[in-house]
Amino acid sequence: MLFTMLCSNLRSVAKKKISADEMFMKVASHELKSLDRMIGKGVEGVHFPLMCLIDFKGYRLIALSRLPIDRDTLMMGSANAGKTINCKSPDVLDKATKICSSLNLKPHRVGTKQKNVSLPGPVDLEGHLGHDQLVYLVDFSRMFPPTSIEPGQKRSCYLYRLFRPEFVESYNKPLCSDALSPFIASLPDASLHNAEIEEASNFLKNEVIPEYACLLASQQTALYSQEHLVHGLHRQGINLRYLGLIQKAIPTDAKEASNWCSILFVEMIARVMKWEIRHFLRLESSEHVVPVDAPFIKRLSNLLNIFLNGTESSKKFWKTRLPEKLRSRFSCIVTGELLWDTFFLPSTSSLSSSLSSSLSSSLVDDSVLAFYWPLERLCKRLLGMMGVHLRMKLEDFAREEDDSFGFFFHVSHLSFSPVMKHLSLMEHIQGKILKMEWKHYFRERTPSAMIISESNHATKEDSLHGQLLLMSLQRFEAALESNPSDLSTLLECGKGYARLSKNARAEAFFRLALSTHPQSLLVSLQYARFLHQTQLKKRMEEVEELYTRCIEIIQETKTSDNTEKRKIDKGALKTFVCFSQFLFSCYDREDALDAIQEAQRYAKYNKHRDLIQTLHERYQQN
Repeated sequence: MLFTMLCSNLRSVAKKKISADEMFMKVASHELKSLDRMIGKGVEGVHFPLMCLIDFKGYRLIALSRLPIDRDTLMMGSANAGKTINCKSPDVLDKATKICSSLNLKPHRVGTKQKNVSLPGPVDLEGHLGHDQLVYLVDFSRMFPPTSIEPGQKRSCYLYRLFRPEFVESYNKPLCSDALSPFIASLPDASLHNAEIEEASNFLKNEVIPEYACLLASQQTALYSQEHLVHGLHRQGINLRYLGLIQKAIPTDAKEASNWCSILFVEMIARVMKWEIRHFLRLESSEHVVPVDAPFIKRLSNLLNIFLNGTESSKKFWKTRLPEKLRSRFSCIVTGELLWDTFFLPSTSSLSSSLSSSLSSSLVDDSVLAFYWPLERLCKRLLGMMGVHLRMKLEDFAREEDDSFGFFFHVSHLSFSPVMKHLSLMEHIQGKILKMEWKHYFRERTPSAMIISESNHATKEDSLHGQLLLMSLQRFEAALESNPSDLSTLLECGKGYARLSKNARAEAFFRLALSTHPQSLLVSLQYARFLHQTQLKKRMEEVEELYTRCIEIIQETKTSDNTEKRKIDKGALKTFVCFSQFLFSCYDREDALDAIQEAQRYAKYNKHRDLIQTLHERYQQN
């Protein structure tokens, strides 16, 4: 069973205010993000609800699975904004402490000077001992600490202006979830918790952001879509509200500095327009009681034309209202004239062709977005974020005047559908199911003599089984939106694109996995196998270095846990078998024999021993 909650303040809609509804939507987004992170920790004995966000016609809806809990099952935390704080069950508290500790959250006292208790996370994180005697955690929106309150911001921003999970987990000290809140304001430790938040905020803005901006500037813009930009920022723990700071930190002497500034502008402007459209769609719903789509599509068409058609009404928006919005939302100081010239003047339309022609085709595979003319890129990003569908190709909506370009959208050519955001776990499972269907189709239609390994058997993108694999990859990439650092999802994307022979994109995912999980045996092994199979002659030293790293990880890993030991042994077996094949392909027979003999130590089953024996004989004969 499910129950739903509407993330909106109906009074704010009636009064035509934007901020309250935005706050509720952001809180819902934090709820899903924190839940995703907690599920990923895999603490035994802790259970969670399933959750999904649904955006439609300007509103956000939360869909949650029902749990066997009520006010009588509450063992930890507060269900009434801190008026009553529970701490009844040591077992529930212990499990919550394990999760919060793994998230680098700081235990702290909450309440008043006269009556306070110690909690591992935010005061409104609820721990329940359900009617089925299982431990459940709910209410995660403030799981991660707030960033410092900047001049001009409301005191209530501690509810929704939070650090990214990636930043908190990688920071050099635990941070307090209830910092800057009234729940600890009267306690002696409040000033220390708040000072640590200020220090962390300064570190994010003065160290992390400039460093990542320099890294971005060294990359080729043609290899980045807007989605890849967002995922990259999130992996570094950078909130999108800091896009303006990133743009300021891009080195002006970088080769593609202007292109990166345009890409960052696209993301900022698309998000400003998204919130504007949502606001006006909510107003439309307050004026029309009958649930029909026509008034919403008409309003949507009008807004898109004001934003994107390059007429005088567009010019007024771009030169007056838009710069103000960019300044207030992203701390981005820019003139309306610069924005207009960048996105609407005809001379910019040649950017795409000039950039694409300067790149080697071997570096850019077809599925990676090239650097569009900025307005086209903006249009695609905005329509995708809003769930808007066109009944014709986007270029069919293009219009050209004497002094500008633009797009004109007619109501008859538009439709829109709900935009849903699931837990990364659910997206990953859907991707796995589609991958299993692809494997079944692949095995049925490929002669057994041809199947050496699915990883080195290319799949054509336009074939039916290629489409299944692409659908699987779409689900895996959707999972990365919620958890961009998830190891198994990054590897699935890398392997999937390798099977489609999209090697540039595949390697990008393997590199991301390696940078976020440098001590993972699985990452180094799969990346080495990928390079071995695709670019052996060009990058032999790099492949050998990766296999050497695998062996070092095996030797350094000490564990008494039997399950973990079996995983390491399995990884070691694969490592030495693959390493021996690599060495043999490099005509190093003696070292190949040494590696295959080392693999013998980890062979537990007859099929593994038979494989090793076959390889051993092959190496000796040659």
